[in-house]
Amino acid sequence: MADIKFLEEGLENVFLKEIQGLGYRFIPSQEIVRSNYKMPIAEEILKDSLVQINPSVSLDVIERAIYQIQHIDAGLLESRNERFFNYLQNGVEVSHYEQGKQKTTRVHLVDYENIDRNDFIVTNQFTVIGKEQKRPDIVLFLNGLPIVVIELKSASTIHADIASAYRQIKNYQHDIEELFVYNAFNIISDYTYTKVGTITSNEAWYKEWKTTDGDYESTRFADYSTLLEGILQKDRLLDILKNFILFEHKEGSTIKIMGQYHQYFAVHKAVQSTLQAMDNGDGRGGVFWHTQGSGKSLSMVFYTHLMTRTLDQPTFVVLTDRNDLDD
Repeated sequence: MADIKFLEEGLENVFLKEIQGLGYRFIPSQEIVRSNYKMPIAEEILKDSLVQINPSVSLDVIERAIYQIQHIDAGLLESRNERFFNYLQNGVEVSHYEQGKQKTTRVHLVDYENIDRNDFIVTNQFTVIGKEQKRPDIVLFLNGLPIVVIELKSASTIHADIASAYRQIKNYQHDIEELFVYNAFNIISDYTYTKVGTITSNEAWYKEWKTTDGDYESTRFADYSTLLEGILQKDRLLDILKNFILFEHKEGSTIKIMGQYHQYFAVHKAVQSTLQAMDNGDGRGGVFWHTQGSGKSLSMVFYTHLMTRTLDQPTFVVLTDRNDLDD
C-alpha cells in the first residue's frame, strides 16, 4: 500500500501530508510574503508571532529585534547560525530608550512553554536567491523562521538516492547560504532511507531517527514516517530546539550537534529517574548505559543542561576512569 501511495502521489506530497497531519498549516510558497527572494524569513508572519509571544513588548522593540535577526552578517555560516541559535533558544536582547532612559528588553522568538502560541508552517518549492536561484523541496517555518529544509530524491529514479539528496543540501548551503543561517537541521530522504543532520554534518553523520516514543522494540523498521513523527511533533520539535542542539568549538572549527534518538529518550528517562529518586526514593537515580561510541559524553551534557533548567542551581560531580577522558 505504501509503495502504491508513493508511486501515485510522489514523495513530496507524501511528506507534505504527513507533516500537515502533525498540525502544520500548509501555505503555498508564492503566498509567503517576503521583502525579496534573497531574504528567506517570512517577515509578516514573524512580526505577528513575536507580537503574540511578547505581548508586553512595544512594536518598535519587536521591529528592532527583527532587524537584528535579519542582519546576522559577519562570519562563516556556522558562526552566523550559532548566533541565530542563541537568539532562538534565549531570545534577542534589544537596547532602546524608554522615557529618556536606556534599557534592554529580551524578545523571545519561540514560546517553549505554550506550544499553541507558536505558528508551525510547511511549504514546498520555496525560492531563494543567493549565488544562484534554488528551490528546496520542502521548508518548515517556526514563527516565520525557516528552521528545517527537507530534500527528497525518488527511489524510482536512476542515480537518485539519499546520497544525492545530501549532496543537494550541501550545494544549497553554498548557493543559498542565507536560508541556512536560520536552519535548525535538515532532513534527506529517498523514501527507502530518511535521515537528519545539521549544517556541519558530513554524510556519515546524517542519522535515522528510529522511534517515535522511545520504544526500541521496532527500531530496525525505521522509515520516513517514524522520523517525521519522532522529530516534528510540535512539542518534540520545541524540546529538541531548546535542549538537544549545541555547538562545539574544536581545533578552530565549529561543529553543530543535534542529539540522536537514543540520546534524546535516554536523557529524558534519566532526568525523570533522578527526580523520582530525589523526591521519593533512596537518592539513587540509576545507571545510564550506552555502547561505546554512542555519544555518552554528549548525553551527559544534554542531561546536565536539562537538570540545570529543572532544579535550582544543582551541583554536578564528574568522575572519570581514564586520563584521556579528562580532556
